[in-house]
Amino acid sequence: MQKTILCASLSAVAASFLAACGGDGSAPVASAGPSADQQAFEAFELHGGSSTVQWSFPATGTAFASGTNYIGSQSTSGLSQSPATAGPQFESDSFTSLDATLPLPDELTAPTVSYYLANGAIVASTTTTQDRISYVGTAIQRDVLADDRSTAVDSVQLANLTEVALSGAMSGAPAEFMASVPLGAWSTDNYLVASANWQAGAAYMKVQVTQASDSYEVADCPSGKVAWQPGAQAPQPCNGNAALSGFFPYTPTDGAGPQGEVDTAAGGTFSTVQGLQVWVASTPLTAKAGGAAQYRAFIQSGNSVYMAYLTRAASAYSFTPQGSLGSPVNYMVFMNKAAVSSIQQGLNLSAMVPGLQ
Repeated sequence: MQKTILCASLSAVAASFLAACGGDGSAPVASAGPSADQQAFEAFELHGGSSTVQWSFPATGTAFASGTNYIGSQSTSGLSQSPATAGPQFESDSFTSLDATLPLPDELTAPTVSYYLANGAIVASTTTTQDRISYVGTAIQRDVLADDRSTAVDSVQLANLTEVALSGAMSGAPAEFMASVPLGAWSTDNYLVASANWQAGAAYMKVQVTQASDSYEVADCPSGKVAWQPGAQAPQPCNGNAALSGFFPYTPTDGAGPQGEVDTAAGGTFSTVQGLQVWVASTPLTAKAGGAAQYRAFIQSGNSVYMAYLTRAASAYSFTPQGSLGSPVNYMVFMNKAAVSSIQQGLNLSAMVPGLQ
């Protein structure tokens, strides 16, 4: 149920918003010129894209295992033109291993398909479909698109972008950066060469993320599963040949809510969304380590009732940096190509993999 934003990832997602679920499928109109945030965004996206780093390391002192442990970057493809002058642009993201001895697992690299409520129908969105990037006011909007490549199913806005240059010893990077990538700890554990320095031009971007419009991600019932391999079975309804008005009470078993959760008609609000009857819980689901607050929803489509997770417009995203034991923060950190290359060149992991010492 939790979405990855590289919208930094990132993965993705106002009066001028494109309604991500139920809009007319058209993109927002670009502003007259790039704002300070948009110029900061272009500093990365017009020069190779932006990246995050993901890894799975063993406990300190334990040998690395190829096929289990890994480190890789998730990167956007970058933009060739500014949305301020050329209108909405499209970009994809990809994963790359940062150590040849540690291939990335399929769970990161294999394409998956998820389902959303859009224009009164349940539609598919595959991770290989490019995202749409546009400028709305002073912010940057990233739309996750359905497989028709035009209908937005989930949209976020990026704002308050701050670029920070990196120089000198990598193990002495700023604390807000090392909360995301703990280079100091890696240096102590000999995963990073002690003398590793940042390459010229290395930088990171601090970004805040807000949900642009309501997004209903349809889940399998009762499992709560939201991602499948392409061509696999679509999400199953909770009940067929039943009206939403007579569906309750319902006891979820997906583990997303509090222990003992029982949904009742009085515990939420009925409304019509995109021509369909929808019930949304009054209280959010159990808080996650990161992401935006989500609400359990049930949607009547035809004679079936489907379960969904609603992320409301204007919800702020929080992030628990990987490898950090601290509290979630209200920003995400992205790197430019020079920063990722610096990390890759500074790694000392091959010495930790049995048979490669």
